[in-house]
Amino acid sequence: MLSIRQLILIPLPLFVTLLSSARAQIEVRLEAESRTYVANSAVNVKVRVINRAAKAVTLRGPSPATSWLNFRITNSKGDLVTSRPGAPSAKPLNIGASKSVTVRVNLNQAYPVDRFGNYQVTANVYDPSADRYLSSAPQMVTIDEAKAIWQRTAGLSDGSKYEYSLLAHRGQDKTGLYYRMKDANTGYIKKTYRLGEMVRYRPPQAAIDAQRELHVLYLGAPRQYIYDRIGSDGKFIKRKLISEEKGSRPDLLQGRDGHVRVEGGVDPKEKGREKRRQLEDLARIRRSSARPPGF
Repeated sequence: MLSIRQLILIPLPLFVTLLSSARAQIEVRLEAESRTYVANSAVNVKVRVINRAAKAVTLRGPSPATSWLNFRITNSKGDLVTSRPGAPSAKPLNIGASKSVTVRVNLNQAYPVDRFGNYQVTANVYDPSADRYLSSAPQMVTIDEAKAIWQRTAGLSDGSKYEYSLLAHRGQDKTGLYYRMKDANTGYIKKTYRLGEMVRYRPPQAAIDAQRELHVLYLGAPRQYIYDRIGSDGKFIKRKLISEEKGSRPDLLQGRDGHVRVEGGVDPKEKGREKRRQLEDLARIRRSSARPPGF
C-alpha cells in the first residue's frame, strides 16, 4: 500500500497507469500451438482470458464496430501486419467470477501470415472495467514451406483444373504430412492443411479416383497405417485406421475403372471385436464346465 506522501511523489502519467492496472480485472495469456507452421495452412493459437474479479464480466469491444479481441503482429523486419479486409470479429463472451475461458483462433483467417519468415504475435483483449485493451506476452511463430513428395493435376467437371499435392514438413523430432490444393491455371492455393504425423521409412501412397477424390495411405506409427479420403473440393471426407499384422501390409490399389481400394492389413476395430467374441466364447465354456453333473 502506497502512503499519501508516496502517491504525491508519483508523476501523474505513472499514477494513471497504476490506477488503471489496479482496476483491471482481466489477464491475457497467449499460446501458439506450434513454433512452426507450413505456409498457407492454419496458424492456430490459443488465447486464455482470466477474470480475476469476484463478479462476472462480458467481453465486448469498446464500440459495436470493434472487437474485444485483436492481435498485434509484426514480421521479421518489424513491419506491422494489418488485418485482412472483412476479417471475422470475436462475438461477445461472458466469463464468470474468478473463471477463465480459452479461445482458439486461426490467425491466417484474419491476418496474412502466410509468407515465409518469423512473426511476433501479441493478443489484445478489451477490459471493460479498465476501459482499455490489455496485452499478453508476445509469442514468436515461424512460417516455413514443406517439401512436395507427390503431385497430380486433375480437371473437374466445371472445366477447372487443380493440382493436388502431398507435402512433408520435418520438425525437430516429427514429420508432418500436409495436403494442398492449388488452381493449376492461376497458382492460387485454395487449401493447405495437416493430415497427421507420418513415419518416413515408407513413403505415402496416393491416387485420384474417377470422382476426383484423393485417397492417401501413409504410415502414422510403426505397423499402424492411416487411410484418408479427400473430396474434389479439398474437403476432408473420412479416415480409417489399418494395422499391419503377420506380414499383411496394406497397399493402395487402383483398378482400370478408376476405383481405389486398400488391400491387406487388418481393421483394428474388427480385430478388437473378434478378440472380444473369443473372450466371450471362452467365458461361456468355462461357465459350462463349472456346472455340477446333471445340470
